[in-house]
Amino acid sequence: MSLLHRLIYIAIAFFSIIDGLNAQDAHFSQFYANPVYLNPALVGTADGNRVVFNHRQQWSKPIKYTTSAVSIDGKLNTNKTGWGVQVLNDNQINGMLVQTKATATLAHRIEIKKHQYLGLGLGVGVYQKKVNWSDLVFEDQIDPRHGAINPTNERFGKEKIANATVSVGVLYLSENLFGGISASNVNRPLENFTNDVNERLAIKYTAHFGAVIDMNQPGQKQFVSPNIIFEKQGPISYVNFGFYYGIENISVGLYYRTDDALIGLFGLNYSNFKMGYSYDYTISNVATGDNNSHEISFAYLFELPKKYNKKGRYKGQCPKFYKYLL
Repeated sequence: MSLLHRLIYIAIAFFSIIDGLNAQDAHFSQFYANPVYLNPALVGTADGNRVVFNHRQQWSKPIKYTTSAVSIDGKLNTNKTGWGVQVLNDNQINGMLVQTKATATLAHRIEIKKHQYLGLGLGVGVYQKKVNWSDLVFEDQIDPRHGAINPTNERFGKEKIANATVSVGVLYLSENLFGGISASNVNRPLENFTNDVNERLAIKYTAHFGAVIDMNQPGQKQFVSPNIIFEKQGPISYVNFGFYYGIENISVGLYYRTDDALIGLFGLNYSNFKMGYSYDYTISNVATGDNNSHEISFAYLFELPKKYNKKGRYKGQCPKFYKYLL
């Protein structure tokens, strides 16, 4: 790809986001490895306090997107109420647009039947988006013989904007079934990098449903977990469906994101430590060059003291859910 074509491609991607035409929240392929981000009602569902790190590199040429998140979640003393905090950094279009976001989340669950729970979650966050206008090259800067050497007459907009955002979610959990619905940006924050554009961030809707099916053999633990996840934000929507297969402490998965990518996953669970790797093989024409994606996750569970699990107190809802899925 020539330099001119690359600049044109980057400019189109950049201004479509700045003008509010394609503003999207970051997404992850290891959905359940990032529970605080997937659904606020998921915080506190593990039997302890967990620390999670997620990193995703989406594409590399001609443009690159990288997203990193660190989260902590656990239970309050009632053991029916979960809490969570997360810091996320989303670096888009080779660093031309950078978002930093901090979110605090609370969730509460009630037992509707034996080993069946219904939960509600609320997340409140603040974020800043920064535009690196100096990294852009405009047409009037390009000299046919010497490249980009001239100053530009373009008028730049704001360098930074800051907003608050609200997310809500509902969750159903049982020993082998789980599902939930969440909505992010329900307050539709205003994003106006330029004075002539006043776009509001679209609400992101997510629905996720799955099951864990035991296939244990004598002396060997096995499971299969089919899952489906639907995401929609503005005009863009995806359906992700596939399954995990696990044997002992190892799990593998295969997913298909409609009209976009095939996703392969590998997970390792050892004691209280989990790690996962996934690879997105892009099958759509949304990008050229190296448009595949890599994602890693690490999690550690700090188990609750025994006093939190004594008789009459609320215990963990879904150990299979946490132990196996990415």
